[in-house]
Amino acid sequence: MKDNHETDSPELNEIESLRRRVKELEMFEAEHRLVDEALRKSEEQYRSLVENINVGIYRNTGGPHGKFLQANPAIAKMFGYKSVEEFMEVDVSSLYQNPSERKMFIEEAMKNGFLKDKEIRLKKKDGTHIIGECTSKVQYDEQGSIMWIDGIIEDITERKITEERIGKSSYYEHTISSILKVSLESISLDEQLNIILDQILEIPFISPQSKGLIYLIEDDPGVLVMKAQRGFSPEELSGFSRVPVGCDLCGQAASSCEIAFSNDVTGNERKAPEKFPHGQYCVPISSGDHVYGVLSLVLKEGHIRDEQEEKFLLSVANTLAGIIEHRTTELEKEKLQDRLIQSEKLSALGRITANVAHEIRNPITVLGGLAKRLGRAVTWGDKEREYTDIIVSEATRLERILRSVLSFTRQEHIQKGKHNIIEIINESLRVMKLLYKEKTIHFQTNYHDQAAQVPVDKEQVREVIDNLISNSAEAMQDGGRIIIATGIESIGGDSYFALRVTDTGKGMSNSELHNIFEPFFTTKAVGVGDGIGLGLAICKKIMDEHKGTIKVESREGKGSTFTLLFPLKY
Repeated sequence: MKDNHETDSPELNEIESLRRRVKELEMFEAEHRLVDEALRKSEEQYRSLVENINVGIYRNTGGPHGKFLQANPAIAKMFGYKSVEEFMEVDVSSLYQNPSERKMFIEEAMKNGFLKDKEIRLKKKDGTHIIGECTSKVQYDEQGSIMWIDGIIEDITERKITEERIGKSSYYEHTISSILKVSLESISLDEQLNIILDQILEIPFISPQSKGLIYLIEDDPGVLVMKAQRGFSPEELSGFSRVPVGCDLCGQAASSCEIAFSNDVTGNERKAPEKFPHGQYCVPISSGDHVYGVLSLVLKEGHIRDEQEEKFLLSVANTLAGIIEHRTTELEKEKLQDRLIQSEKLSALGRITANVAHEIRNPITVLGGLAKRLGRAVTWGDKEREYTDIIVSEATRLERILRSVLSFTRQEHIQKGKHNIIEIINESLRVMKLLYKEKTIHFQTNYHDQAAQVPVDKEQVREVIDNLISNSAEAMQDGGRIIIATGIESIGGDSYFALRVTDTGKGMSNSELHNIFEPFFTTKAVGVGDGIGLGLAICKKIMDEHKGTIKVESREGKGSTFTLLFPLKY
């Protein structure tokens, strides 16, 4: 018998070895199944992630055009395609605004090996645009040639729009704040408008050409008058300093009291100062239903109308309206103060005149009468006769001055009736033509609305007309022409009868114009016409009593024009 510790036979050892190998194979196969299952699950998770993620994932070929090799549903949806299959048929370069940008994109990716967070404007299927943020990596083969480009892309259009709006809001708030500061400065309205226009045009995305204008409505409610401009040459603006309300975009904005906009205006077609294709905003400067003017800004051609931008421009226009209203209120306050001072002057003068009138008139009358009697008693040519003539002349002048002062200070109740002012003018001219016949003064009339009946005090209006014609004649010592024109004008919705007296005389300086209606102010030389500076003051007093207006325009050496405006209703 063999011993129990005797070595097993070779056959048994081989069988045991085979058993161990089978067990190892079974274990390896089990492990392999586990790995395959893990890989399958991982691939499913990856596919699910790629298909459900909101970020676009792609793989495409290189080259100037490129074809998509892989794409997820998110990128197809991002560009407006119904399915991944439809998107995969698209030429990559067609997604760019400009096909050359595709080449630049690849060159930049090749230079750096990858691109991270690259912003680029891309085109959707319907032609609209998005802003994409791309991260891409170039994959090369063993020979160093591009195999494909992998990347992800996110549509950041909304984010960029939000960022842009926040940036614009910062600009807008700063500009409005600056405009409000300018409104508090003690400078003229024209200076304020020019500074404000500069501040608006400093915003880079408003008007790249930095061209803009501000028009205001002044005396004529039917005309916009340019008060500030930037970016235009004098030649461009020639003939465009005044724009009729209702005409052109600016006139339309003024008449409708709403923003007028165009993104494609050709200057040559509309005969405007901007002689090139462009866009334009015209924003009414208004408060309630009252329009003060228009803010006009030149835009880039194709400019997209923007609600936030328009709200800002309306805020600017409202601020301008507030500045103008404030300035108008201040001017009215100054006028009221001037009227109060004038009224106090007249009241004081009236009291003085009333107290001394009789004391002055009686001695003057006595002196004048005695001087005349004495003059008749002396011989012609005697020195004494010369003296008596001077006394008579001066006494007569003093009586005339006293009558003017009494007329100016006297409070009279005007008696209005419906009168044809042209008939009153003709009555005055019959006398004036005889008075100034020897001065070679020519009279010219230009009457409109000859049948207009105006509620006035006939005698007082005749006094005003006589005074204006006399002043014009005396301003033309070497002769000249006096033009009298009439018409109907509308101001602030009310109708007025307008009478203009224009002469070709010596004109007046700015300082003279400022004081022309002040009592006792005169531009005549001492002794000329015995003027004491009350004629125009009386004219203004009469026009104020008629609720009318008297205005004057004049330039030295170019003559003067006096305008009377009579309201047509009581």
